Amino acid sequence: MPARFSTGSSAVSVAGPRSAANDAADLHRAMRRCEMVVVDWARAAIRDGVADVDGHRARFASAADAKQAPLAAFQRAAREALGTEH
Repeated sequence: MPARFSTGSSAVSVAGPRSAANDAADLHRAMRRCEMVVVDWARAAIRDGVADVDGHRARFASAADAKQAPLAAFQRAAREALGTEH
């Protein structure tokens, strides 16, 4: 799923209407931050065994919360670009 979204958001960033493209780029960066928290967590677990679950969980929750505004902005811009905003 992340790879498909990344490809889709990149396509919107290049070819989409400017408002949707900007919002797609913002959402892409927010989702990438979430992905990198998970990667860091997995690497720590592999390296150290049981990793600092609470610390990683807090970082992931923060990153997940931070992507909500870009997600809503992208969805709004996409609906406007598609003419489906009511």
